[in-house]
Amino acid sequence: MQPDTTTGTPLLQRWVVWWPQALQRLAAKLAGLACFMADSRACRSAVVPLVRDALGVSSWRAHVIAAQACINSFEYAIDSATILAGNPRTVERINQSKNRVEGLANLEAAAARGKGVFVTASMFSCFYYAMMCRWPAFSNGTETPRFHIVIPRRDKLLLSICERVAQFGERCHDFIPMDSPRAGLDVLNAIRSGGVVVCMIDNIPANAAVVPVDFFGRPACMPAGYLMIAAKYGVPIVNCTTTCRGGVFETRFEEPISADASPADADALPWLAERVHASLERCVRANPGGWHSWDSLAVKWGVGQSLQTSGDTT
Repeated sequence: MQPDTTTGTPLLQRWVVWWPQALQRLAAKLAGLACFMADSRACRSAVVPLVRDALGVSSWRAHVIAAQACINSFEYAIDSATILAGNPRTVERINQSKNRVEGLANLEAAAARGKGVFVTASMFSCFYYAMMCRWPAFSNGTETPRFHIVIPRRDKLLLSICERVAQFGERCHDFIPMDSPRAGLDVLNAIRSGGVVVCMIDNIPANAAVVPVDFFGRPACMPAGYLMIAAKYGVPIVNCTTTCRGGVFETRFEEPISADASPADADALPWLAERVHASLERCVRANPGGWHSWDSLAVKWGVGQSLQTSGDTT
């Protein structure tokens, strides 16, 4: 459903990224609606049934939400290209005046436990703005922990965007490619050093171990790797979303979820998985048109159904 930002970036560099932000938003709306009406990459035929079944809404309402999600994906592409190749003064102005953070106390409370933090990020809007958002200082006077972002692989375009993000932001980011043989060890070392490890939780990597969960009332799944570490070492998990409303980017950290709070007779791993996905589901229900990972729901439901049928747990 999401447009290919890799092939679209040169055109955006030459034209759209230099337009005023209001004009960019209008262009994204028109392009998104055109893409939706043409059903490009099944953004209508595949997503509408998923929205209808997940939210229990009418077909008309599902079409509206799916169209909003398609528009949002074009806005995401423009935002990414703006950061990569747009006017630096425009990006700095957006970062200073239209980039907000909410719930920082939740991240602070999780970091204060001294066990590191897993931030589970879902793609609602431009995550790169969240990466460079200027955060208020922690109230206890401690420095913001170092961030380590788990990425599928070392993609040249992604790294170029992140390099630009570092120029505008105030935090350094390390990257942990999932295709590296050291990925698991690097994640564990980052956690042990008290760092924040950011994991994208919308998609299920190929051949990844998974944990069964319920998602929108159906059997689903989520990646097991970080959950296993969180369950074993009591590492708190904080859900994170970035939404764009009225041209303002708001990054929000939800309340920490920790295996230490699980009931004594409960298995910590599935208990954590259910609560992380429940937090994500609440965020999606609050802003369904802003979530442009609806296509991942089909995969999660499909794997979840297979796990339920076979009786496997990972």
